[in-house]
Amino acid sequence: MRDTRILMGMPITVDIGGASADGLIDTVFGYFQHIDRRFSTYRADSEIAAINRGDFPVVDWSGEMMEVLAIAKQTKEETD
Repeated sequence: MRDTRILMGMPITVDIGGASADGLIDTVFGYFQHIDRRFSTYRADSEIAAINRGDFPVVDWSGEMMEVLAIAKQTKEETD
């Protein structure tokens, strides 16, 4: 099964074979939607947008956000 949806401002195509493809495709797109809600700099309601506005104290940041920012910091230090 193949499905294309517009997410994160672009078309994303997921192609999965097998009998359970319908449910898996919805799961994959659900994950992409979750990432978009958390990290999109284009969505006013995303976690990163709230952080950038100063509306979201560090103690409330998600574990995913902390992990991504830690990896970004490490990458910056290793490639500076």
